[in-house]
Amino acid sequence: MTLQDQQLPIDREILRELVASSPDGWKQIDYLVDVTWHDGYESLFTDIASPEGHDPAEASVSDELSEATERLLDLMKEYGLRLRSIRGHAWLDDQGRWMYKANFEYNP
Repeated sequence: MTLQDQQLPIDREILRELVASSPDGWKQIDYLVDVTWHDGYESLFTDIASPEGHDPAEASVSDELSEATERLLDLMKEYGLRLRSIRGHAWLDDQGRWMYKANFEYNP
């Protein structure tokens, strides 16, 4: 099984949790993750924002979203990849389906 095969269900879970963590009415969600490495241990800063200008205090990172993110980091580590940041974006498409894409930055 490839990294992408293993990552897909985690990405889907992240999307589900992003939608669940955001108020009704949000049609776009940004998910920001910054990872700091300390002697092999990572600390995370996570945040949910609205590119539509909604009050960010209306949304909060759930435990389930944090756990899915940690599973993604663990998976990447299994493949020798140390993430520096994730910039995820979810949006409601014209058919009413939630879509998700993410850009990853890696540590050398």
